[in-house]
Amino acid sequence: MYYKKNLCNFSSCECLACRHNWPLYRDLKSDGPTLICSGCKSPVLQPQKVKRCLKCKKELKLGKLSKLMSTLVEDARKVIESLHPANVDKYLNQYMHLFSMMEANVLAPSLVLIVCQHVISQCFSYKGNFYQLDESQH
Repeated sequence: MYYKKNLCNFSSCECLACRHNWPLYRDLKSDGPTLICSGCKSPVLQPQKVKRCLKCKKELKLGKLSKLMSTLVEDARKVIESLHPANVDKYLNQYMHLFSMMEANVLAPSLVLIVCQHVISQCFSYKGNFYQLDESQH
């Protein structure tokens, strides 16, 4: 309810966060995201052990994603601190690929989804606001 009262200025806001009464970033739990089946969107309780969705029987390939997400917050901090022209495209591609994997398999709102979006945003910001002067032309 805080979100709707203080961040959305319209009394009839129908954004996804207001409709589902999402918590603020600071209130999101950091104990890991809820993984879901990309087909039927039902929660997957033990992603390392379950090979198929119990509801729709779709094959689940969540082991690699779970491993990548386990260190995502710490890795993202290091990436943002080390961004420079030589590596920004590499990290942008890496985190966009990771986000597309997570978007289909992580229940929103999620701390890891937001952190991944933040890295992508920082990469685009860096690319849009950085110009390297060619020293050889002067």
